[in-house]
Amino acid sequence: MTALAHLIRLIVLASLLTMGIKTASAAESRPATSTSPDPVKEHENERGRSRYVLPRGAAARLHELARPYELNAPTEDGWIWTELSIDKIEGTFILTGPTGEATVSFERAGATPPEKGSLAGPSLLLRPSGQDPAGRAAAERFAEHLHARDKATGGTGIWAKPAPPPMEPMRVALAIAWLGLFVLALSALIATSTRRERPLGEPSSAFRHRLWPIGAALALLLAAFALRLGLATGGPGDVGMTFLEDRYGIAPGVLFDLMKAAGLPRHHDSIIALNLLLGSLAPLLMVWVGRALDPRPAVGWLAGAFLALQPLLVRFSGEGNRQSVVLFLGLLGLGAFLNARKGAQLILLPLSLLACALCVLTRPEALLLPILVVIMAIAVEGLGALLRRPPPARIATAIALLATSALASLATHQAGGRLREVLETPGNPLNPLNYPWLNPIWTPAALVALTAVGCGWGLVRRNRVVFGAILPLLAFSLLAHWHTATEAGLASTRYYTLGYPLTTFIAAYALAEIAGRAGSRWGNVGRPTVLFAGATLVLVSALSPLCHVTRPRTLDLEYRWLLENAPTLPPGTTVYALGLQDDLGLRRLDSLVPALIAPETRWLPWFGDPLPATPGSVYYHTATCYSRDLPPMIRARCVDSLRHHEGRPLSTTDLPAVPFGTVDYDEERLRIGFYALSPDQPRSSTTR
Repeated sequence: MTALAHLIRLIVLASLLTMGIKTASAAESRPATSTSPDPVKEHENERGRSRYVLPRGAAARLHELARPYELNAPTEDGWIWTELSIDKIEGTFILTGPTGEATVSFERAGATPPEKGSLAGPSLLLRPSGQDPAGRAAAERFAEHLHARDKATGGTGIWAKPAPPPMEPMRVALAIAWLGLFVLALSALIATSTRRERPLGEPSSAFRHRLWPIGAALALLLAAFALRLGLATGGPGDVGMTFLEDRYGIAPGVLFDLMKAAGLPRHHDSIIALNLLLGSLAPLLMVWVGRALDPRPAVGWLAGAFLALQPLLVRFSGEGNRQSVVLFLGLLGLGAFLNARKGAQLILLPLSLLACALCVLTRPEALLLPILVVIMAIAVEGLGALLRRPPPARIATAIALLATSALASLATHQAGGRLREVLETPGNPLNPLNYPWLNPIWTPAALVALTAVGCGWGLVRRNRVVFGAILPLLAFSLLAHWHTATEAGLASTRYYTLGYPLTTFIAAYALAEIAGRAGSRWGNVGRPTVLFAGATLVLVSALSPLCHVTRPRTLDLEYRWLLENAPTLPPGTTVYALGLQDDLGLRRLDSLVPALIAPETRWLPWFGDPLPATPGSVYYHTATCYSRDLPPMIRARCVDSLRHHEGRPLSTTDLPAVPFGTVDYDEERLRIGFYALSPDQPRSSTTR
């Protein structure tokens, strides 16, 4: 363990050094402020997150573009070009004449729609203006000259992609925490697996007996991955809030930064792949947790198998959200803490701390995770046993709990008051069907029955582990009770994610108890027969909810269609889409699509106002326009817009109306697609 500890220290130091070097290099790569006496003002503004910026050498290139006009030299009509002001993503030529000033402002062509009187070249969008007719005419002549030169030269060298900004200190710290988590998890796996090596002289039969858990774990992993991959919807989930906006949790977005740094594309495929991987590993961690809670191997393996079959978790693993991250981190933190009491595996305590901290910084509901860890630790060992442990172990445990609590407080601050809003939202916590693990629509009926039997049996027999699982389960239920698990509430079931491991453990405990009673009555045949029959019954009863839960909704189908068709729009296209910012449909199309699907397009929110008939602009008719919950005025404008533009389709399709969350539709087939706003725009209809 000494060599391993030194290795961990070296890896962590290397990670810190690497992050520092990357931060410093990113800071140095930013363009420096000009110190030239040339009257060119270069400064930055708040819109500096453009995809293209004016680099330091752009001023000289713009001087060349303006020739034969020279700075401070009069033109043929007596006006003098006196100043060139350059912002980070735009600039202005200032002319001075007998009657005052005139200006020609410019930005990159395609950044915004052309206006009346503007000139769009290959590189520049020019907007002339003047204080009087003479100034306006001078600005227009200067703009026409720049436009002609831009068309002749293509504007080469004016624009450049901005250097990536340095990571914020909080994101750097979280990136180091993620790297530390992976290092500690790998180290713990190596330390545990080396103990299972075949000792010299051990019979081969005993060695094979030690190998069967590896085969079972591999089979469970492959089965869970195949199930999730085969039923993945590929839908958006809450990917915009999860990985792009860091809303209600900053940790997943930092994980996405690390994936990008590793060379993975910043695309939805990376997010889906991550969720498939973590969602498939979660059943193995559930086996680890189950073995720590109950010494009988059947309980751990059944709990892992039941978790792998949970239909809601299968869906969450195949769409863009953070629930697979929450489940993986929660089980890793709980399992590491429970297994740290076995032997001298102190490496599991910092692993549990990091996992719990990152989980808390992923979803605000995970604030209950530290409480769950404490309750389950007391339930497994008893409070007296914990207090009688050796002083180093007690000190390490106390430090881990205090640090986790401190990080939970930090997460409360990061959540921005969301937890308070959650707790104050009214609901009906007394209806058992409000909870997905007790509703046969979402959870296999056999698993619901086993959970109910396990709760009753554990309370009657005073099983403190079952009692320790029921307490946090009630806490999770009350925290998320403002969302009901009804047919329209599929999206809201994600708030109950950390309750699923508790219910699957209780169900596995119930089946193991029933099998144990059968074994005492019918001998060696009874126990395996009951275990096999119970697991088969859960598998059969899972077929219907699996088909129901993982059925692609209209939202998923629309997102897939956008993945295929949005990148086919010409670069620089401006798209107007319905701009409602609630759960009626795809959230924040204006940030989601450019960030993950079509980075060369610009999406603007539309709230029913008249659309400009400008060349290169497109209207996107979304499925949200058919929602019953849409305000009548907005719905009427959606209908009018489709009727007005349906003669100029670019790419359209019809989708089936399958409700999702609070979204319901009043038609069976929904027409979505891109429509040209300008009659002059060439059509390329791909209607299906």
